[in-house]
Amino acid sequence: MEINESLSLETFPKSYEACFLESCSVKENCLHHLYFKLQPSTNTWGGAIYPSALLPENL
Repeated sequence: MEINESLSLETFPKSYEACFLESCSVKENCLHHLYFKLQPSTNTWGGAIYPSALLPENL
């Protein structure tokens, strides 16, 4: 998913979870991954999608 210039961190709710799972097959169309890509490098903590989300029993 391309980052639309009209989207910013303020577009998302404060409690939105970021997803940084590079091996996820849907990351290019996922708002959680887009939210992660918008994060400044100074952010060091927050809500996240855990790697266990990719386990077969969780899909």
